[in-house]
Amino acid sequence: MGAFFLVRRGNDVCAVRLLGAQTSDEVEYEAFYRADGSADFAAQNVTLTSGTVFENYKREMKDAVHEVTNLGGEHFIRCGPFEIEWSMGNWIYTWGDFEIASTGRSDFYEIDIHQVGLEWHDGGE
Repeated sequence: MGAFFLVRRGNDVCAVRLLGAQTSDEVEYEAFYRADGSADFAAQNVTLTSGTVFENYKREMKDAVHEVTNLGGEHFIRCGPFEIEWSMGNWIYTWGDFEIASTGRSDFYEIDIHQVGLEWHDGGE
């Protein structure tokens, strides 16, 4: 299983982990949400969400041109009020006043939003 990444806006914080690719264009995830800015994701008032994100494209050659048609899919990791965009290759996108950080931790009990050395990046970067 992968390491958790954190997304925050104000006191709202999500810890998200991608659980491994089912195929090259989909992945399962689990997300833990705190609304009070606490670093304790093992507490009783954490909301757990899980799901699968995936892309669905049709690729074909027409007149020597490679055409790609988006047939839909589920591109958003849902965590509390957050919708965090995902795409193939496990790219994560946030927009606006969000901040995002990689924890390097895969153990749920080691997540600490106040971890020294944690690098937070603006959602617009």
